[in-house]
Amino acid sequence: MKPETKSFQLEIGGKTVTIETGKYAQSTNGSVTVRCGDTMLFVHCVVSKEPRVGIDFFPLLIDYEERMSSIGRIPGGYNRSEGKASDKAILVSRLIDRPIRPLFPKGYRNDIQIVAQLFSYDQENQPDTLAMLGASCALMLSGAPFEGPIGAVRVSRDSEGNLIANPTHQQAKASDLDIVVAGTHDSVIMVEAGCKFVSEDDIMAAVEFAQGEIKKQCEAQVEFAKACGVEKQEFVNPYDTTGIKKIIEETAHDMIFDAYHNFDRAYRQTKLEEAKKLVKEKIDALPDDDYIKQIIEETGIDFVAEEFKNAEKHIMRTMILDEGVRADGRKPTEVRPIWCEVGVIPRAHGSAVFTRGQTQVLSVATLAGPAMKQELDGVDPETEKTYMHKYIFPGFSVGEVKPLRGPGRREVGHGHLAERANIPALPSQEEFGYTIRVTSDVLESNGSTSMASTCGSSMALMNAGVPVKCMIGGVAMGMITEEGKEPVVLTDIQGIEDFLGDMDFKVTGNDTGITALQMDMKAKGIANDTLRRALAQAKEGRLHILGKMREAITEPGPMSPFAPSISTMTIPTEDIGTVIGPGGKQIRAIIDASGAEIDIQDSGVVTITSNDQEGAKIAMKMIRDLTFKPEVGMVIKGKVVRIIPIGAFVELGGGKDGMVHISQVCNERIESIEPHLTIGQEVIVKVIKIDEKGRVNLTIKGVTEEDKAKNDLSVVAPRLSELLGVDVKFVNCTRGPELENAVKEANNAQVILVQNTRYEKGESKNDPELGQYWASLGDVFVEDAFGSVHRAHASTAGIPAHLPSAAGFLVEKEIAYIGKAVSDPERPMVAILGGAKVSDKILVIENLLKIADKVIVGGGMTYTFMKAMGHEIGNSLVEDDRIDVAKEIIEKGGDKLILPVDSVINNAFAAEGDIKVCGEDIPEGYMGLDIGPKSVENIKAALEGAKTVVWNGPMGVFEMEPFAKGTIAVCEALANLPDANTIIGGGDSAAAVMQLGYADKVSHISTGGGASLEYMEGKVLPGIAAIDDK
Repeated sequence: MKPETKSFQLEIGGKTVTIETGKYAQSTNGSVTVRCGDTMLFVHCVVSKEPRVGIDFFPLLIDYEERMSSIGRIPGGYNRSEGKASDKAILVSRLIDRPIRPLFPKGYRNDIQIVAQLFSYDQENQPDTLAMLGASCALMLSGAPFEGPIGAVRVSRDSEGNLIANPTHQQAKASDLDIVVAGTHDSVIMVEAGCKFVSEDDIMAAVEFAQGEIKKQCEAQVEFAKACGVEKQEFVNPYDTTGIKKIIEETAHDMIFDAYHNFDRAYRQTKLEEAKKLVKEKIDALPDDDYIKQIIEETGIDFVAEEFKNAEKHIMRTMILDEGVRADGRKPTEVRPIWCEVGVIPRAHGSAVFTRGQTQVLSVATLAGPAMKQELDGVDPETEKTYMHKYIFPGFSVGEVKPLRGPGRREVGHGHLAERANIPALPSQEEFGYTIRVTSDVLESNGSTSMASTCGSSMALMNAGVPVKCMIGGVAMGMITEEGKEPVVLTDIQGIEDFLGDMDFKVTGNDTGITALQMDMKAKGIANDTLRRALAQAKEGRLHILGKMREAITEPGPMSPFAPSISTMTIPTEDIGTVIGPGGKQIRAIIDASGAEIDIQDSGVVTITSNDQEGAKIAMKMIRDLTFKPEVGMVIKGKVVRIIPIGAFVELGGGKDGMVHISQVCNERIESIEPHLTIGQEVIVKVIKIDEKGRVNLTIKGVTEEDKAKNDLSVVAPRLSELLGVDVKFVNCTRGPELENAVKEANNAQVILVQNTRYEKGESKNDPELGQYWASLGDVFVEDAFGSVHRAHASTAGIPAHLPSAAGFLVEKEIAYIGKAVSDPERPMVAILGGAKVSDKILVIENLLKIADKVIVGGGMTYTFMKAMGHEIGNSLVEDDRIDVAKEIIEKGGDKLILPVDSVINNAFAAEGDIKVCGEDIPEGYMGLDIGPKSVENIKAALEGAKTVVWNGPMGVFEMEPFAKGTIAVCEALANLPDANTIIGGGDSAAAVMQLGYADKVSHISTGGGASLEYMEGKVLPGIAAIDDK
């Protein structure tokens, strides 16, 4: 017969969670199924009938099991079965344990096991908080003396700042806040968070938001337990230890008091041992039939040690609450003495020691190529890690003899916290393609080793040359509370304050924001006001610690010579198979020849990791040779390698060559190739034909002056000399003895102008050999070409990798204007975007919608937006494949986005015709060529009071007088803005401002259209990222 079931539902974050009991696992004391979407867990609770003998702790065991079948997969490995618990499973087990453990009465020693089994996972609704809720429900149904229930909720927020309860994986990943809060109906017991530099106020807002959801969960569980007829056991401690307390009070109170009021740790430990010895002698002297001896013998529990610890606890806590003094003499807000050093381990890629009081951690960073990333064979959507942190806590760190084993649950939890703390500061894989592993060995421990590991890891990463965004520090906070007294929050708790206190609250971050936090309560919750005070006090402590860390290291250093080098290049995706070869034959040959490690992504990005530059060069050359493809019209500088009677063969690169027929060498008829061409001669050739067999036909005489002028910088030298007033020597090459001699023989203040770097095939691919060669010619590199800093070329990013570098005055000015406008604008800020195509500006618009107070759209891309809104656009320019993108932008933009409401139209793309103004709908046969007068008025209104304006792209076809009015109106509006910072983003908008005579009426005109666009997109510009002094 099918058993009777009971269930209830509640809504969390707009999703229904169903909890049911009675159908499965009826031999347990309490069992529930928890389901949200297609994520489903079975959670079971078993309570032993009798207390366990001979232990002095509460034996709570939590096991969280991930089944690969939950996502429809068979486990990997030889046995095709789930092995030991993954780190993620261990972390979820800890999440369940931490809010439950404090809610059992003191002295309760019955074994309790909670098993949470993930049987179905939709990879959207995250199972951890559902497992915590299920564990609480199962305990409530078990009848155990659990002083719950608890609720648990994860909180993230969307791009608009709206908080989301129990977000999906995708929502949490996109958020700058991922926090799990657990507690009872009226207080918070546990917090676990990973953040991207959020404020203390953001954390409090998330916690307060979570409390509403938690209260709802707790009330539902209480009603459910009543409906199931559960009677909770009342626990009364069967053992009376009053006699032991009295002996300790009479024998040892004064010694314990003295031990804690002497702030030397060694003295305290010695004095306490003496006191324990006296108490033991008193106990041993009692008759065998004394109640105290009987309960100790009967249970095997060391009640004397328990009560002695309680006596210590009372004295230590009274000192803090009544005297304002801690066990080591510090004030509540005081941090222990700190010293740090870096570069401790000679052959390590990066290392650091962080010492705070009697806590000391050695962190060592190791760099490797992408192939060394950790592959995660679990149920989570996350399948790999490129940053790993391992925390090691040996027995000698606390003066104990203890065998070295693998990490326990505590070590996994501490390692994860320090890992999570530093991740927001790490560069992206695109910026820094290394796999990074940091090990933190605890050398001495007296509290806060996880925070010491966080600090040590950050310094080790910087010492390894990892271009971190900032330094990360961490501090552990504690709390002492007693009924009727104001709670005291402690900064930088030591071991005994953690053990005997009421809270362990770890907070990490940089100077401005939090990256991770973890709070556990031993008391039954914390008031919000106290939590807010703890966060503020933690920030003060963190800033102090960061200051001490900066005494050892202030910025990432150069990479270790023992670290592997990584080079990247991009190949066409259709050539991936060519590089790999049949059965991997070709790529193995490259690896064997170069000794390098090679990783090829589906996008065509090739990462080459090598312990020496020579190996990387060999690999890159072999790959370039395999993928080089000449194209008709391509102008190439090549070398004559063979001469035959009817022509000459010119090496084009990549092991490929082409033939210049004798008729294509000179304009006049010649009888023989020589002396016009000689073997080894460098020539500029143009590809004129590639036949069906792939043979390449070249011309020398067909290379026009226009072809050469596009690249030849010889015409620049005279004008540059005239402008600078100094001699400018032009060198018609990009490498070789002629260039080297010119540099060597240069007079003081003479300028050497090198031929166009684009002549070098490795320039645009940032060939590391080329960048190093050019760097060898100079002493310092100054980047002053803002128009090219968005390109990762050898001349922009390769040279500064080998030389001290700085931004020139022009780039410095661009960074000052555009950088401030997108990162810290004076408000109100208005962005104006024009131009023809939405596709060119998608990322800019999306980024500026996050930054600007208003975003104005004009130009040809207007009509893609108009069509997206359902308007008729006649023959206007439109990108039909971007309609859906435009709709998304309109929805995201809301009131911030200002679109034209009328247009100046014509029946032809010309300055003459049937020109008129129309509203939002354009008749068939006409096209929009400028914004209309109502749109102009709307723009003027939007610009009123603006303090920062960024403009990129004209409002219409300004080159034609009838369609320049919209662009002129924007120019006039900007010119008349009082005290505003007005920035023109290069390209056509810069041309319009200058052509229309408004150049001297705006604050700044950018010299790089593409670069300014990418800067406004929020991208890291390679040429700027590469320089030292910005």
